[in-house]
This record gives sequence, structure tokens and C-alpha cells, in this order.
Amino acid sequence: MLLHVSRVDNDSVAGTIRRGERHVIKHALHHRLQAARADKERLQNEARGYSNKVIQEAKGDAERILQGAQGYRGQVIAESKGEADRFLKVYDQYKLAPDVTRKRMFIETMQRVLGDTDKVIIDQKAGPGVVPYLPLPEFSKRTPSPEPQQ
Repeated sequence: MLLHVSRVDNDSVAGTIRRGERHVIKHALHHRLQAARADKERLQNEARGYSNKVIQEAKGDAERILQGAQGYRGQVIAESKGEADRFLKVYDQYKLAPDVTRKRMFIETMQRVLGDTDKVIIDQKAGPGVVPYLPLPEFSKRTPSPEPQQ
């Protein structure tokens, strides 16, 4: 039982604490102190556990990001080496026959750019009086041509 002392003067005490009540108050205060210490330790342990959990998750996330970046780096390097090798092969052919290689590169580029269009290009150099036969329904059914091999 806790006793509340509302006012203390030099002459009188608003409440009197008897000897037995002192023991009860001391015991209650000691119990509350022990509970507060236990709560403090429990909360510190929970905070450490949460901190360890968050740190481990962050380390795992960082490791996944690092592995992804290293994989992407390897992919970019491999693609760059492949493109450089293809360029060198085309350049070797270009040195042997520049006009042929230039025309072939133009045709391949036009196939890539215009390959999926529904447009029909007619060469005007075919001559006057040439009437092209255009089976239009068949053009709409055609499948895209495969990419040229390099």
C-alpha cells in the first residue's frame, strides 16, 4: 500500500507512515525498480535484435544489388566484345571490297528498318509503261523476314 503525503510542514505531517507501512512501501518501490530495470533490459535487447535484423537485411540487399551489378557488368562487357568482333569482321570485308560492303550494309539496314512495314516501294527506274502487279492481300499476310546474319 502506497501512502501519498500531500503536504509536509515543520509542525505536522498530513499523513503518518507507520513502521509496517514503511516496509510495504520499500518493498513496492523495490519491486517497481526491479520491474523498470527488467523493462529497460528487455527493451534494449529488443532494440539490439531489431538492429541486427535490419542490418542483416540491408547487408543481404546490398549483396543482391552488388551481384546484379556485377552480372550486368559482365553482360555489357560480353556484348561490347561481340559488337567489336562483328565490327572488325565487317571492317576486314570492307577493306577487301569497300563498295560491295557499303551496299550490303545499306541493304541490311533497310531490311531492318523497313522489314516490318506494310509499305510497298516501287522503283521508278523500272521504266515507263511497267505496271507492277501487287497482290495486296498477300502483303498483309506475310511474315517478317528473318534478320540477316552478320
